[in-house]
Amino acid sequence: MSNDLVRFSVAMPVGLLMEFALLVARRGLAQNRSDVVRDLVRDAVVVEECATPGGLVMGTLTII
Repeated sequence: MSNDLVRFSVAMPVGLLMEFALLVARRGLAQNRSDVVRDLVRDAVVVEECATPGGLVMGTLTII
């Protein structure tokens, strides 16, 4: 996957945009909406990859 950034636009209802703004504010480490969108897309891709039968997954077991 390339690290080149590509700008795109998203249209959404105002109410959903306001909820998204609150999500951005709650994510203390995110500097802007682009960071949060990138994280959400990356999370969705990982969930999809893990749901694929026969796919390779990895986990850890931590005992304290």
